[in-house]
Amino acid sequence: MRQCFIISQPRAGSTLLQRLLATHPQLQTIGEPWLAIPFVYALREKGVSSEYIHVSMAQGFGEFVSKLPGGRADYFREVRAMLERMQERISAPGKTHFLDKTPRYHLILDELVEIFPDAKFIVLWRNPLAVVASILNTWKDGRFDLRFYEQDIFRGPSNILAFVEKHPAANFELRYEQLVTDTEPWMRRVTDFLELPPLASVSLPANDSLTQARLGDKTGIHKFQSVSAAPTEEWRNAFNSPLRKFWARRYLEFLGRDRLARMGYGADDLIASVNAAVNSTEQFADDLVTLGWKLFRAFEQPPFYRTKMKTRDERRGLG
Repeated sequence: MRQCFIISQPRAGSTLLQRLLATHPQLQTIGEPWLAIPFVYALREKGVSSEYIHVSMAQGFGEFVSKLPGGRADYFREVRAMLERMQERISAPGKTHFLDKTPRYHLILDELVEIFPDAKFIVLWRNPLAVVASILNTWKDGRFDLRFYEQDIFRGPSNILAFVEKHPAANFELRYEQLVTDTEPWMRRVTDFLELPPLASVSLPANDSLTQARLGDKTGIHKFQSVSAAPTEEWRNAFNSPLRKFWARRYLEFLGRDRLARMGYGADDLIASVNAAVNSTEQFADDLVTLGWKLFRAFEQPPFYRTKMKTRDERRGLG
C-alpha cells in the first residue's frame, strides 16, 4: 500500500483532516495507530520508561541489528514489509493508500523516511497558541498545567520545521485555519498531492467510524458534525489572565519570529491578540492556586531528591 502521514502537533486539527480523508474510497485509516513508534524506539537508548531496563534492551537489540548484512537499512526494510502486510490485512478491497495520523511522530520523522522512503507527508500547522489552548481545555479542564506536553509544545514545531526543510519534495503543507475556512480547494490540493481522485464531498460522514477509535480528538469529533471555523477564534479565551499572557508572550519569543513566519503566523498579530484578551478574575485566581500547588510540590521534593531521581532516570535511559 502507498503510505501517507499527517504530521502535526497534538490538538492541531489532525483528526478533522483525517475524518475528511477517511471518506475517500481508496484510503484506509484507523484512529492513531502509533505503528512505527516501538520499532524506532527499540534502537534508542533514551526516551522510554519500562519495567525492564530499556537501555540494556536497546543496546542488545542494536547490536543484533548491526550484524544484519545491511544493518539498520535491513531492519527498517523488514519493519516496512511487516507493517504493510498488517495494513493490508485490515483494509477493505480497493484500498490503495494507508493514512497514519499519530501526532507523536514528530519525534521520529527522520526514521519514518528511512522506513517509508516513498511516503507522502501532509504537514498541518495551527496557531501554536491555539494548540496550547486546546491542550488546556481538552486535557486539563482549563487549568494552566502543561506537564507532560512540553515536548509537543516546545519541540514539536522545531522538529517538524527541520523535517520540512530536509525533505521538501515529500511534504505538503497547509494551515488548520485554511482547512476550516476554505475546505474544498485545500482538500483538492491534498488529494492531488496524494495522487488520488478528488473527494466526492467535503462533508463529514454521518456514520463516522473514527468516533469509535480509542485515540484521537474525542471533543471535536462529537462537538462538530460539519467543518467549523469557530475554534480559530476560541483560543483567546484561554489567555485571560496576566500569568497566561506573560507565558504566551514568552512562548512566542521562544519560537521566534522567523519560525512563526515559516509556520504561517505573524508574531505581532498573535501578541496583539493576547494583549487584547479581557482578563478574568476567576481564571487568574485558578492560575494562582495551580502555581501555588506547583511550588508546594517543588518544596515537598527537596533538591537532593530531585537530583537522585534525575540520576536514576539517566541511568535508566530517560535523561
